[in-house]
Amino acid sequence: MKRILLFASLIVTFSLFPYFLLSQTRLVKPTVLVDHVDQKKMKEWVDMKYNSMTLEQRIGQLIMPIIWPSTSSRNIDAAKRLVRETAIGGVLYQKGFVGKQYEMNRILQSEAKIPLLISLDGEFGLWMRLKDAPRYPRAMALGHIKDPRYIYWYGRQIAEQCKIMGIQVNFAPDLDINNNPDNPVIGTRSFGENPADVISSGLAYAAGLEDGGVLSCAKHFPGHGNTNVDSHKVLPLISGSKQQLYQIELKPFQHYINGGYGSVMVGHLQVPAFESQPHTPSSMSYAIITDLLINKLHFGGLIFTDGMEMSGMQIPGDYQIGTRALKAGVDILLGPTNPQTIASDVIRAIKDGYLTENDIEQKCRRVLEYKYALIINQKNPSDYKPTDIRKMLNNRHFTSFCDKLWFQSIQIKHGVDYLPIVSNDSTAVLQLGVKSQTDFGRQLKLKGVVKQFFYPVPSDKKEQNLLDDLADYNTIVISLSTKYPERFSSIVNKLISSKHVVLCILNTPYIYNKLSLKEEPQVLVNAFEACGQAQIACANKITSPQMEYELKLSAKDEKLYQQAMKRALGTYQSEIDSTLLKDRFSPKYCNNISSLKFADKDNYKVVALKNKVEVIASKAIEDGAMPGCQIVALHKGAVIYDGCFGSLTYDKKKSVTNELMYDLASVTKAAATTPAVMLMIGDKKLSLKTKVQDILSSFKGTKVGSLTIKELLLHRSGLPAGINFYKDLIDPKSYPYPLISFKPLPGYVKIDTDAWGYEAFRFNPNYISITESEDYPNLFAKNIWVSKDFKEKMMSRIAGCKLTSRGRYVYSDINFILLQQMVEKVSGMPLDQLMEARIYKPMGARIMFNPIQKGLNPEQCAPTQIDRFIRKQVIQGTVDDESAACLGGCSGNAGLYASAEEFAKLMLLYRNHGMYNGKQLIDRKVFDTFINTKDRDNLRFLGFDKQRARNLNYIARSASQNTYGHTGFTGTCFWVDPDNDVIFIFFSNRTYPDRTNKRIMSMKIRQLLHQAVYDAFGI
Repeated sequence: MKRILLFASLIVTFSLFPYFLLSQTRLVKPTVLVDHVDQKKMKEWVDMKYNSMTLEQRIGQLIMPIIWPSTSSRNIDAAKRLVRETAIGGVLYQKGFVGKQYEMNRILQSEAKIPLLISLDGEFGLWMRLKDAPRYPRAMALGHIKDPRYIYWYGRQIAEQCKIMGIQVNFAPDLDINNNPDNPVIGTRSFGENPADVISSGLAYAAGLEDGGVLSCAKHFPGHGNTNVDSHKVLPLISGSKQQLYQIELKPFQHYINGGYGSVMVGHLQVPAFESQPHTPSSMSYAIITDLLINKLHFGGLIFTDGMEMSGMQIPGDYQIGTRALKAGVDILLGPTNPQTIASDVIRAIKDGYLTENDIEQKCRRVLEYKYALIINQKNPSDYKPTDIRKMLNNRHFTSFCDKLWFQSIQIKHGVDYLPIVSNDSTAVLQLGVKSQTDFGRQLKLKGVVKQFFYPVPSDKKEQNLLDDLADYNTIVISLSTKYPERFSSIVNKLISSKHVVLCILNTPYIYNKLSLKEEPQVLVNAFEACGQAQIACANKITSPQMEYELKLSAKDEKLYQQAMKRALGTYQSEIDSTLLKDRFSPKYCNNISSLKFADKDNYKVVALKNKVEVIASKAIEDGAMPGCQIVALHKGAVIYDGCFGSLTYDKKKSVTNELMYDLASVTKAAATTPAVMLMIGDKKLSLKTKVQDILSSFKGTKVGSLTIKELLLHRSGLPAGINFYKDLIDPKSYPYPLISFKPLPGYVKIDTDAWGYEAFRFNPNYISITESEDYPNLFAKNIWVSKDFKEKMMSRIAGCKLTSRGRYVYSDINFILLQQMVEKVSGMPLDQLMEARIYKPMGARIMFNPIQKGLNPEQCAPTQIDRFIRKQVIQGTVDDESAACLGGCSGNAGLYASAEEFAKLMLLYRNHGMYNGKQLIDRKVFDTFINTKDRDNLRFLGFDKQRARNLNYIARSASQNTYGHTGFTGTCFWVDPDNDVIFIFFSNRTYPDRTNKRIMSMKIRQLLHQAVYDAFGI
């Protein structure tokens, strides 16, 4: 996934989303399918067909009944009468078989004077309605796939199959956010619970369909996810506020519209936030369809109702439900039970003045335009034999990719490091809720796991016998596909407490919570359904988790894909939530925190920790130690605490969220530069004995050039703690001596506890510009750019340093600036690009330098200070450290940004000695050398701070002596305790609004929070 996505730099928060939309007046016309159409020819065809029709026939174009595929003469004659007498505009075929539908469709198209628009309810392919077509995974199983190319190409394949069948519309993607786990009708039809997953996956599917020449349809507007009832049976209530709906449910639809895609299906939903009339379904609501969808969200494509036979639409009124839907703004009535009656009622409504002929004309012309684009303008499909259709749809071209998609769809929720399962006498399979062999068991037998047990109906006696039978096995693979998982809670809990358990959920992932487990299984796998394809793929995944299918598109298709993604990330998106969407489209940020293993939130130790943390953090904020913070803790690889407190600033205008990114300051040394050095040592390009002058020729003949990498990593170089490089950016004639005073003077501003800086200096124009250019490429701060030549001056300053304390411990930023230069020289890559390519991207971790330049909004970053001295601005989204700023924001000593949640992924890499999700990203031997090599005073590991014998104010007293990590000036730290298997992450912006705030140290906040983990868990 290598692409650059560009975003506008407008700053509009989610709360402004609806008001931003209100300022627009232009409808967003669908472009994907109509841009290439000859507009003049289309208008001529539409005019000709429209003028040839009676009013009744024009109304008929707005009706799309449901027809069951059949080749019986009785059924075909009935369907032909609908085409002739009602002049229906299209057909939605229901359940059947591909050959019968193909033959029936060919007959009906020949009967129609104007081509019929043929549709499919195929969210997960033709199989959803035609049982002899290829079966693909459900949306939720696709929503976690790393590379959206898979979903795009899935859309392309479905489009290709549709065109073989003579289908022009697929009622997909489902853009509902499944934010209610008790939803009985959406569930795994949704791409997930996270808006970003739904948007990225849904739009990739839509792009594939429409690039393949088939109309997509976003449903169920304005969002069917947050309800626990089924609109097929009743009218569901969506009770969220208007703001909540804009921020969550409506977001996928807005991005779909702005991507240029072509149709929307309106659900039967009661939404009081937008429709004040009680019991008015959204499918018959003028406020929701015309005011919201058309006027506010500016949709200019086709609008369908959901199926009109559904109970949620059966609301009595003066006119029939179809007539009221047309009045509300719908274009096509889907599945009316009596099309002729609907058509007659529309005529009555026109005579009464409830509807106008102009209303019908606008809708009819829109339908005809789509017919031209989808049928007339496209190459007509070949005339196939109905008996050949099944073979064509199930050929290797389709089934090969389908098999790969099934494998990719299996989610290893946690525990990938314990896979693959070992196929020997110590492993057994337990299939719950089944009494005979399944595809899952058969596939595992083929893989060598031969000992298998079945437990169809639980009982105390059978359970004990089964436990006795399983006593000699170390690893138990449990499959669970039953709708009643709670019946098997007892045996699963007992096995988890005594065995290595690989739990495979062959059903919706929501049944997992019904097991009421006291502990997490070692490995948890979601297959999302119990069909044979899912079972086989699940068995393959746990026996070969590292097997990857790389999807390579042709140059033409890759270009189409890239264009589609850019459309999906249009101007609205950059103003609403650019980073969230951009990141999700790129696999380097596809694995969010939900991929980690979580401890039971009701465990008494977890509850105790939560209570302790909340007291300490709340008190710290109340006492002004920091405006806000993020805290994540893990024990034995499971998240035991994940929370955030306070606000970005003390005015409390914006709360800290889990996604907020913090300037990590010197944590950069241990989270970027140190692992980068590890990589280069693993690549044999550096060693601990390598000298500076061996790599950087400009240091030859200097004392600094004789320093080794080991000395730099242990801070034993003798280099000074830091150099105020920024002084060289300032015109020395622009300030009286001194630039910095250690007592207050007129014209000076306070910059630290006992330091003041002269405020009215001027920058040297040789080194600073207010605009970016080829000569001034490095971002120092907002609207301040540093010359490309300044780095050479910095290196010259370093080369001239005296090593007065060489061999003694003196913590120094300069050590890691030098390490950065050495790494970049031997790798041939800037530090940020190297870490992105080798570490952060393979982990799917959203960790980065220069977030603003990578498309983030400054509001998505915590401010670090109000700099009244040097930069004279709020530092937010650019690096706080002046030395790192001189290097353009990417430095070996500082500059890294992350949220605590994303940073946890890197910590798991460290916990697993350089391995993440089964991939050894850092050589284990090299990594272990770094975390075990101490200096002679037992103060540091290579590149890391460590626990000391004396009590420090930033690390728990109970942390073992092998604990390693780092702190950051802005109020950050992380600690990895390998002896006790504890990870602790704390990010804050204690330096805001100024650096004189030292309460986080004096109050020992980091130490107290870290110690709370050990106390709560009795470590």
